[in-house]
Amino acid sequence: MANKQVKNATIPLITIMAAALLLTKIPLLHTGFMPFAFNARLDLIMLVLLFILYKRP
Repeated sequence: MANKQVKNATIPLITIMAAALLLTKIPLLHTGFMPFAFNARLDLIMLVLLFILYKRP
């Protein structure tokens, strides 16, 4: 039962993290890839972990 609730909670969190990444980090691509990658590393890791949590059986 808790696994289903966690799976349902990850869907809005993935949406929120994707929107935050698009709104705050994508404009940094104009300064170069390395500043973007340095500033977006936590957001990208969190998105990957949320996808793993969602796909977990």
